[in-house]
Amino acid sequence: MLERVGTLAKFNSTNGFVQTIQSRAFDLQTQISSGKKAQNYSGISDQAGRLVRLESNSSQIDRYKKVISQTSVRMSTMETQMNSMLDNAIKLKSTLVSALNNGNANFMALGQQADQLLTQTASVLNSTDGENYLFGGSRTNTPPVDLSELTTAATATTPDTAYYQGDDKVLFSQIDKNFQLDWGIKANDPAFEQYIRGMRLIKQTPTNPTNLRNAMDLIDAAISGLNGLITVNGAKSDILNSVETQHTNNNLLLTETIGNIEDTDILQATSKLSIEETLLQAAFSTIARISRISLAQYLN
Repeated sequence: MLERVGTLAKFNSTNGFVQTIQSRAFDLQTQISSGKKAQNYSGISDQAGRLVRLESNSSQIDRYKKVISQTSVRMSTMETQMNSMLDNAIKLKSTLVSALNNGNANFMALGQQADQLLTQTASVLNSTDGENYLFGGSRTNTPPVDLSELTTAATATTPDTAYYQGDDKVLFSQIDKNFQLDWGIKANDPAFEQYIRGMRLIKQTPTNPTNLRNAMDLIDAAISGLNGLITVNGAKSDILNSVETQHTNNNLLLTETIGNIEDTDILQATSKLSIEETLLQAAFSTIARISRISLAQYLN
């Protein structure tokens, strides 16, 4: 009787052992096929809290990088437009130098040139990033320049920004936890105003030497101002690139750490699965031997 009880106990024990091995083998197979150690946080409960924090940090970095990318596009567009304006201003200055030599202004149609450049400048300052106007401060839904608002004659000494339809708010981008970068350039900046006023002087009196010299002084000041704006914009673009590089490096480290927690070590899991399969074969062999015991042997 003891032998019968012992045989049954051994059978039950072996059968339970088989189920345990099968469960472990199935888990390893799932890890290998999915590439993940667990299919939910409960499967890695000892690391779940840390994993949640790491994933949250990685998501926040991705949001910062998205803001940086959007800001970079806008700043790059602004720099392209300002460089175009600068080139035109330099050419206009050269034209004025020629016009002031020996009365050439009478033959150069300066008024028409200035009128065309004014229209082009307004178009440049009303440029968008595809959706938002760039030179109007926080008023991004309204074209920031309307030359028709300039209703009084231009003078050499009095600034006039009546054309400006934006606001005076400075734009900021949150590019890191404790870092906001101000980057906006507004169409009422002195460099733009001087350039527009200089062209208006030329348009009003295209053959008057005194006004042409005053206009050239304004264009000169505008060229200097545009160079300054472009330099500052470039420096801030460098800051964006530097912070983005830092975020990229940090995210690489986070991704590696998250992977160490989440991802299956295929080589190790395959080795463990091989061991489990060997154990399972041994257990099945044991069950088979127990099952071959005849009823007579069992009853005796």
